[in-house]
Amino acid sequence: GLEARALGVHLNFAPVLDVNNNPENPIINTRSYGEDPERVAALGAAYIQGAREAGLMTTAKHFPGHGDTETDSHEALPIVPGDRARIDRIELVPFRRAIDAGVDAVMTAHVSAPGILGPDAPPATLSSYFMTDLLREELGFDGVLFTDALDMAAITEAFGGGEAAVRALEAGADVLLMPEDPVRAIEAVVAAVDSGRLTEDRIEASVRRLLRMKSRAGLHVSRLTDGDRVPEVVAIAEHLALADSFARRALTLVRDLEGAFPIDTTRTRSVLSITYARDGDVTAGRAFDARLRGAVDVVSVRVDAENDDGLSELGRRIRGADLVVLSAHATPRVDEEDAAPHPLDDLLSELAASNTPSVVISFGSPYLLSTLPDAWTYLVAWGGAPASQVAAADALLGRVPVEGRLPIALPPVHALGDGLVRSGPVPPPSGMFVHDEEVPPEQAGMDAEALARVDRLIVQAIRDSVTPGAALAIGRGGRLVRLRGYGRLGR
Repeated sequence: GLEARALGVHLNFAPVLDVNNNPENPIINTRSYGEDPERVAALGAAYIQGAREAGLMTTAKHFPGHGDTETDSHEALPIVPGDRARIDRIELVPFRRAIDAGVDAVMTAHVSAPGILGPDAPPATLSSYFMTDLLREELGFDGVLFTDALDMAAITEAFGGGEAAVRALEAGADVLLMPEDPVRAIEAVVAAVDSGRLTEDRIEASVRRLLRMKSRAGLHVSRLTDGDRVPEVVAIAEHLALADSFARRALTLVRDLEGAFPIDTTRTRSVLSITYARDGDVTAGRAFDARLRGAVDVVSVRVDAENDDGLSELGRRIRGADLVVLSAHATPRVDEEDAAPHPLDDLLSELAASNTPSVVISFGSPYLLSTLPDAWTYLVAWGGAPASQVAAADALLGRVPVEGRLPIALPPVHALGDGLVRSGPVPPPSGMFVHDEEVPPEQAGMDAEALARVDRLIVQAIRDSVTPGAALAIGRGGRLVRLRGYGRLGR
């Protein structure tokens, strides 16, 4: 929130409050907080509160719920099962909590609910029952209502751009997000007002909501951000340390059939690291492999998600390695090839037959395990950011503990709340420094915020020309907590 405001962002299209209780959901996936409605509601409300404290406005999406679907609304119209009692019990729980928490905006879902509106149910985005009767009148929401992108096939194939724009406003929307043809959409809205299909009062009600939002953002006082504040707020050491901490705490060890996690670096010296990712994901595997090097010998192999050339040659490399690690960067928007790469499925079968120890790490969809049943060890890192790659590598090497629990079930074997615990490193004898890697401050009984203040003092000293640069080393109990360089060697 602080970084967004420093960059001039007033409103975030988050949190995602969809309850992802369908493992076949191809589009929500890791965007959701999980499959427990109460847990999703609690975390969503916490996000809203934290964002507000930072001055950032929030959007709850995708109303009335996109979690229990098996279709990507970018491609076709998804169907939400169940009747009104069911969505009250599951889908609406997080949205009620968000509205009670004062969420600023809501984004619609392009989903159809035939169990509520009948067999010809329109997308909820175009339904006055969902957008006005339920959201505004029953749940009491009076903030800004955004449609989801109107260029998605779930909308355009049945209604076209102009008609969809008018129907969304009739249903209760305030902002028409990403119409397929903006000029055509505007012309259709103007024509609807001229013909009396839409009243000027209806348009003005939306304008008033938008003006109130702009007022809360202070745009009538100042429209510009202070560029000098950006380096003082964005990507500072304190925030990066917090991100690192979250990445470590999120790690979830779902399966370890052979007790191979973490690895014993005195016995495991050679690691074949296979990164499965789309060609455009240029950062996939880089931070992970770099973190492993120095502790073990790493041979890095990248497998393009769109091209399986070269997989047949991996067999001999597997047999020559002490350990094979498959890092799968399967994105939440999962198509059949991305979620269940058949060549990699064959590769895992070969691994099982070769008796070469293997670890599968999901840096994307946690449901990948269902397509790779032969995986001996399965770790979920939930995202492919460098912080998550480093955290996963540290966990594999036994440098940090693993204590995460699944916020979703992974059928048919693993239930909601499952997760194996692995302790972190054993402290060395007193007086002995561990020089190879930093450990998180909390593991050494130190305050991360206090260390961040030290970082800020050094940065400020460099800005004040007290020194052109500095090096800092901090340790406690034989553990290295900080080893960093600042500034330059000379002016």
